[in-house]
Amino acid sequence: MTSAVISPPEADPPIVLAGRFPSRREILGFFFSAFFFLAVPVAWAWEIESFDADLTVEKNGSLLVTEHIQVDFQGEQKHGIYRDIPIRATDTSGKSRPIFIEFLGASDEQDTPWGAQVSRQGEFRHIRLGSSDRTYSGRKLFAISYTVQNAFDAYPDYDELYWNVTGNQWQVAIRHASAAIHFPPAISAREIKFTAYTGAYGSREQSVQMTRVDPATVRYEATRSFAPGEGLTVVAGWPKGLVPLPSEAQRVGWLLSENRLWFIPFLVAIGMFAIWWRFGKDMSPGSVATRYEPPENISPAEAGFLLSEREQLSQVTATLVDLSSRGFLQIEPFRGDDYRLSLASPPRSLSQLKPHEKFLLEDVFAESSGIVLLSELENKFYSKLPGIQGAIYNQLTAQSYWYGRPGNVRSIWNITAFYLLGIMTFITQPSDLWDLFPAVASAGVICLFGQFMPRRTWKGVQARRELLGLKEFLSRTDEDRIRREKDPKILFERMMPYAMVFGVAGAWAHTFEKLYKEDPARYGFSNGYSPMLFYHRWDLAQQRMNTVLASAPRSSGSGFSGGGGFSGGGGGGGGGGSW
Repeated sequence: MTSAVISPPEADPPIVLAGRFPSRREILGFFFSAFFFLAVPVAWAWEIESFDADLTVEKNGSLLVTEHIQVDFQGEQKHGIYRDIPIRATDTSGKSRPIFIEFLGASDEQDTPWGAQVSRQGEFRHIRLGSSDRTYSGRKLFAISYTVQNAFDAYPDYDELYWNVTGNQWQVAIRHASAAIHFPPAISAREIKFTAYTGAYGSREQSVQMTRVDPATVRYEATRSFAPGEGLTVVAGWPKGLVPLPSEAQRVGWLLSENRLWFIPFLVAIGMFAIWWRFGKDMSPGSVATRYEPPENISPAEAGFLLSEREQLSQVTATLVDLSSRGFLQIEPFRGDDYRLSLASPPRSLSQLKPHEKFLLEDVFAESSGIVLLSELENKFYSKLPGIQGAIYNQLTAQSYWYGRPGNVRSIWNITAFYLLGIMTFITQPSDLWDLFPAVASAGVICLFGQFMPRRTWKGVQARRELLGLKEFLSRTDEDRIRREKDPKILFERMMPYAMVFGVAGAWAHTFEKLYKEDPARYGFSNGYSPMLFYHRWDLAQQRMNTVLASAPRSSGSGFSGGGGFSGGGGGGGGGGSW
């Protein structure tokens, strides 16, 4: 047999980089990098040394929770910690329900109360402990107490507490975790079933020791530490009827109490309705009777504003049609969708026109000698509209149709809504959009009611009643009624601008379709004429005028585009952090 010879180990070769010895710069770079990574603390340098919870099942059906959170801030300077507790619980079937948390207080290792700020942040009750005026390092205790309503799950044969003790959203390690559940005397030890889960959310790991300490207490103690995102969840069940469960009325009461700020929009709505009823609601005009003539001295544009209480472009274009029907100008189709507007020849005196009618003619023909193409007004005429619409507004206001200018009244209520939003935001200090909703909804209610606050005088009420009667006539009049008129053609053309601002021009034209076919020369119908053709042509012309007269040059700019339990289930949970 040949014996094996074991050679002594060779000396380790020298360290080389790419076949050469490292340079001084590379060695210094290595030590600098090592020093840098050692000097920069990781995000969770502080830790939770222990998280111990006492859960007491009260005889009244509530759950009293006290969490003793011992932290070690080590060398970091922190103002305190915060705790986020979910306000919804999920049972083993995945069914969710609201739970209602009432914060009782927090203290340190010497029973000195911590300063606390409690708020709702989305689906969490946010508890921030500590002081912005002071920082802490080293070991600190945070003992947090709160009660929970609707904490228990109800099943056909038993009731259950399924509680996430630590939560799975801590971004620091938890070195030790434990919990104790204390039951009322009505529940005996032999009736209690219990289990627990550990680890990340969804884990079924059971690294936990469970002990029945006495007939009324079960203790759970994790047998390992938890990395960030891991935690302890406990479960205990008992026969039905031993602990009262909340009634539907109680749940509704808690829900209303939890969301009491949401009552504010309803109260604001009630108050605004009362204000509108007293100060904004128009006086009753009585029954509306069909009217066959416009109210005296009210133009189509004024009629449209009196009904809508708003400036509308249709009021301007209807005025052009009205001026054409009255012989002040001629409107003819030109090329494509363009139109030619010509002043009457010889020109008629404008002295008999109302201010807005006069302004309109002067502005349309301001840069021409009496003939202008509609396309030539594009990107120019828009600057004239406020003056024309303002003239309509001023005429009606001066004639006392309202107790105040409708636009000003609406602006006052919009400003009121803005200030209320600011005041409520300052008072409630909302932490997210959920908390901000009551303030936003209240402001929206005020803005909505504000649109109906302009109140008409008796003169305005009567004018509106007469215009509604005219609208009824224009939209529902039959042929027999029209035939009794002396000159249906004149009636048709005179009333068309009113029908346009009322939005019933199609119905008005259809009534006249079989009554006459005569072509009014000033409208330029060369290939036959009918009231419906007249209407369709004017409808197209009005659409084109609305587009052209309101068009403005584009502004330059730039932009950029582009079926069982598991860890983490049940009630409780959440997590927290330091600040």
